[in-house]
Amino acid sequence: MSLTVLSVAEKPSVAKEITKHLASGQINTLNSQSRYNPVSEFQSFIPLDNRSCRMVVTSVRGHVMEIDFPEQYRDWQSVDPSTLYDAAIEKRVAKDNAGI
Repeated sequence: MSLTVLSVAEKPSVAKEITKHLASGQINTLNSQSRYNPVSEFQSFIPLDNRSCRMVVTSVRGHVMEIDFPEQYRDWQSVDPSTLYDAAIEKRVAKDNAGI
């Protein structure tokens, strides 16, 4: 039976380094739902039991959402800080994550 190992890194740059260090040959890039988190597939060797395995390496993206005060509260020079205790908070997708 063929062994497949899935590795999910905290950041895309870490996934890239894992792939660089473990891939012993050709690296295939698989289709992914996110252009920010590529999926790499390659054959690697497991020294513990002396056999090869299929490695699949990808990553996650954190801080997809952000919270902030509405526009009228964002100018810290003209807002009384005590009003922020009762102000609404907006939750939205961070601008750099809009494509996810």
